[in-house]
Amino acid sequence: MSNGASAGLVAQLARAIRERRIIEFQYRGLPRTVQPLALGLSRGVVEVLGIQVAGATSSGSLPNWRRFRVEEVTGLRLTSESFQFQGPLPHTDFDPLIAIYE
Repeated sequence: MSNGASAGLVAQLARAIRERRIIEFQYRGLPRTVQPLALGLSRGVVEVLGIQVAGATSSGSLPNWRRFRVEEVTGLRLTSESFQFQGPLPHTDFDPLIAIYE
């Protein structure tokens, strides 16, 4: 993909959302554990929106909503652990939307 996010990584993230699987990855040098809920293009950048439930963070407390630029995600692993999400998703400006928790 021209914005730096590989098609394979985007496909893995979309699969994790469809299958409701918790993901683990490195982001800006920090380990993250996330419940991925939406994936899309925002201002020309592919991002994943989810709830970070564990790992390190440079801002705020956990669990909390986070958006991650997919081009900065490394070492993505889909865990065998699934999750359930209750409640509405926050508004996203994703256009187009690639995948969403349903």
